[in-house]
Parts: sequence; C-alpha cells; structure tokens
Amino acid sequence: MALLVVDDVTVRFGGIMALDSLSFEIDEGQICGLIGPNGAGKTTIFNVVSRIYDPTEGRVTFDGHDLLSAEPHQISKLGVFRTFQNLALWPRMSVIDNVMTGAHTRSKQNFFSAALDLGRRSEEKRLREEAFTILSELGLAHVAFQQCAGLPYGTMKRIELARALIAHPKLLMLDEPATGLTHSEVRRLSDVIAAIRERYDVTILLVEHHMGLVMGISEKVVVLDFGRKIAEGTPSQVQENPDVITAYLGAPA
Repeated sequence: MALLVVDDVTVRFGGIMALDSLSFEIDEGQICGLIGPNGAGKTTIFNVVSRIYDPTEGRVTFDGHDLLSAEPHQISKLGVFRTFQNLALWPRMSVIDNVMTGAHTRSKQNFFSAALDLGRRSEEKRLREEAFTILSELGLAHVAFQQCAGLPYGTMKRIELARALIAHPKLLMLDEPATGLTHSEVRRLSDVIAAIRERYDVTILLVEHHMGLVMGISEKVVVLDFGRKIAEGTPSQVQENPDVITAYLGAPA
C-alpha cells in the first residue's frame, strides 16, 4: 500500500521548469532511491514533500493526508522527517542533547505544565534514555556526552540519523547521506540504513549520488533528468534502461 503518492507535480521558478509532471509512489516499509544528474530536480521534490516549496501544480498525499494542505510546521506531526546534505547540528551541544531535540513533536509538555515544572524531569529522563539507546544502536554510545564540534564527518551524519529516529518517523527522507564519507563509511552507512528500516519499521526515500549505495539497498529506484521522470523500477531494471545510461553517460557520438 502506497504511503507517499506524488501525483503530477510541477514546479516552476520563473521560466525554469524544475519539475515537470512528476509522479511516483512509495509503498509503506519500502526503501526508494531517487537519482539523477545534478540539476535533475531531486532536491526540489524533497523540498516539496517537506513543505519548503509549494508546487505550481499537482498533489502529494501522505498516509491518506493531503500533504500540501498542511503547514510546514505540521508535517513532522504526520511523521515526515528529513536529513540535509549539509550538517545541521548544534556544534557546542552534546551529541545526546542534539539527538533529544528531534523529539520535540512528541513532547507532552505545554505552556502551563512547563511553567509549573509538571512532569518535565521524568519526560526528559525518558527521552535521554531513548536517545542513548538509539545512539548505541548506531555505534555512537562512546560519543554521546561529547560536543559535536570536532567529531568526524561520518559520525555527525549518523548523529543526524539518530535525531530523526527519536521522532519516530513514518517517512524518513535522506538527502545525500553519503556525501563526504570514505568508502568504508559508505559501506557502514548502507548497513545502518538497512538496519534502520527493519528496526524502526520506517519508509525511506533516499537521494544519493553514490550508485553503489542506492542500488545496493533500494527496492525501487526513480530516475529524474531535467525535472522529468525518465525511469522507474527495480535497481536492475533501471541500470539497464537506455534513457538512464544516456542521462548519466551522454549520448554516443
């Protein structure tokens, strides 16, 4: 059953067509890779789904909800979370505190309970324990109480994953998670993403240039070129598609 449905989405910026009638679906529990050359529209559709951009035309449905009718600050409550290509961590905060900020949508506190300090400490203790458990599962328990500043890039990428997971997402959108990683870190990331899907029963939309990563863990791959979908299918089907080969390698002379 489709969890996310992108239906005939078009995005124009002035005279530039960033997305041209894009349609695809992601089934619940699926890992879907979204690939294409630079400028193909991958980040644009990410920004539409996460409500940073409003499409010129089309519909986006998530778990039965009209996603485009939701305010940007509401989509996290529906279960849509994303990471960013550029790191967005607080460098002087501890790793575990960075992770705990991802649970803000799950907080039971309101203005009055917070002002009266009702239940705040017990909730904070519970979230801290959960954050430490997630960090442990991602192999990060040893840095939980260190500042993020100065940690290796690959480690900080996993911290961002932990921060998204503590929110209990239904859909996790990963924007080029392998950027800047070494070959060994990419292999580890591949295992981490696959384990996350199983452990947290989450649907994953992955934008990535590292083809080995995408093809190794995705059940479905959608290929964009100049804002249009040129292929969709299993990794093997997409790799053999002549339009995809042309888009990446260029037309033969």
